[in-house]
Amino acid sequence: MWCLPTHLADKFLDMLKSGAISPEKMLDMTSAQRRDFFGEHFGEENAPRMNALLESKLILKDQQRGMVTWAKKVSGLTEPAKRDLVSRVNKMEDVLTPETEDAFLEDLAAHALGVSVTMQEAGNITALAQQVETTRDAMDKGPRRGLNEAPTKTELDYGRTAVAFDNYVTSLKLAGEKGSIGQQVSDATARYMENPFRILSDGLKFLAESSRELRTTLDNSYIGKQGRNLFFKGITGEFSAGKAWLDTFVRSHKILWETMKGNGRQIMDELRAEIVSDPDYDLMRKARVAISVVEEETPASWAEDLPWLGRPFSASHNAFTGSAHMLRYRTAKYYFQKARQVGTDLTDSEQLEGIGSLVNALTGRGELGRRAGQDPGLLNNVFFSPRLLKADFDTLTAHVFDRRATPFVRREAAKNLMRIIVAQALILALADLIDDDAVEWDPRSADAFKIRIGNTRFDVGGGAGVLVRLAARLAPLIVNKDAKIKTSSGKLVKINSGEYGRRTGLDLFEQFLENKAAPAMSVFMAHLQGTYRFTDEKPSVAGDIRELYLPLSLDNLRELHDDEESANMLVAALMDAEGVFTQTYAGKKKIKHTPLE
Repeated sequence: MWCLPTHLADKFLDMLKSGAISPEKMLDMTSAQRRDFFGEHFGEENAPRMNALLESKLILKDQQRGMVTWAKKVSGLTEPAKRDLVSRVNKMEDVLTPETEDAFLEDLAAHALGVSVTMQEAGNITALAQQVETTRDAMDKGPRRGLNEAPTKTELDYGRTAVAFDNYVTSLKLAGEKGSIGQQVSDATARYMENPFRILSDGLKFLAESSRELRTTLDNSYIGKQGRNLFFKGITGEFSAGKAWLDTFVRSHKILWETMKGNGRQIMDELRAEIVSDPDYDLMRKARVAISVVEEETPASWAEDLPWLGRPFSASHNAFTGSAHMLRYRTAKYYFQKARQVGTDLTDSEQLEGIGSLVNALTGRGELGRRAGQDPGLLNNVFFSPRLLKADFDTLTAHVFDRRATPFVRREAAKNLMRIIVAQALILALADLIDDDAVEWDPRSADAFKIRIGNTRFDVGGGAGVLVRLAARLAPLIVNKDAKIKTSSGKLVKINSGEYGRRTGLDLFEQFLENKAAPAMSVFMAHLQGTYRFTDEKPSVAGDIRELYLPLSLDNLRELHDDEESANMLVAALMDAEGVFTQTYAGKKKIKHTPLE
């Protein structure tokens, strides 16, 4: 709650007692005059909030009583109520539909919405807010959808108006924050003059985020990577999960197609409308299900703004984000239903947050001490997909280390783990029946649990096997037993043998971290050690550009083309584009940058 500092609050009360501030004087002033008055006596930084609190009381019938309430709030004696944005806008109707500039009460509008608005914009906001309330009432009175059912007409009507309202207010906020080009240049100049080192830090951040954006684009990888666990559950008999995965698979390709046609905004808004109008939407928000977040694979979006060339990037971005939000939404619905069936109290915040953690991890978004809705942050610019790694860890350990996990969540997590293991075992066993040299079953090998066709490896586990492999190699060391790794030639080599040049457990752990480095960090390390990862190639401008900006899908295609003993190029490229990781290399020398090994 905002309030005046103590010394200014005392001054304010003294001016009230002396008559220097009185209701009559305040009401006789215009909004701008009041703000100037407060700025003169209480500081420019406090004037807008003081004026907003005063003006919020001018719309009350009992203005004198409103002035008293205002005085108490400014002096820090009461707690302001928190309201939903749409409800606040509707209650501010007299403020947002002014007849004269003096009656506009601009400070109140700016304070309540978080952005300065014109009278026309204020009227648009009011009209949209009223549409939201009208369609919400109609939705509440009409039929509601059940599990796996399509939204009703009244639900979609509400969802579309709610999304339109949010888009409009967001556009005003973004325009207000961005300002004119001249203002942006002026602000940037002032910022960098104040702290020249920000040029370097901002430049490095842009490099890291843009390189991640471009390396992970031009594919439809979510459904086969982060979404793979729902597929595994589906093929082991949990048909609701399988249907959610299949529906998301189909929807992702529709998003790709519509975005390439230029309808990306419409198709994404329609998905949002479907989600926000669901009967369980409020529960999902309370559970912190990540259905409206920045995905760690797509932290930057400048490439989408390129004329024509940006459309494929936008299509890939939309498909990834849309698939993630839809699959989490469907998965959350499923677990809410299961929780209700066993009598779990969904009004309990701990139960809800536990379910949210389960849903997020199962769909590839682990929590790293932050709320699910926050931007990825610095860690995401150092490591490749840290949230996916955390999600795999939580899933493989059945959430036993998750502080949010309730008994219900741990039971469901254990069931999920069993289904995931069985599903992958079935797939690998089938490949092994077709070709008994196709699968490496020893978890200490770099090719463990992958299907090998020629020199191409298909990782059906989506990269989670790297954790199993690390544990299999290092676990014996923890209990003072001999530990070994299996080389590409099939030879078992002892770890911590004491022989010169032999690898230690620390070497393996460091290698694990290095192989999880984000593209920009990987290039930085390449310059420190003199070669790129997995190759003997020395760093160069061309190599840096490739490692930073060449999409992995095209890099994989290059490898398939360059290796005569690779798997069928078309099949492997399609599998890779759908999120099934591929690696192509012969012998000990790998020829690609990958976050998986």
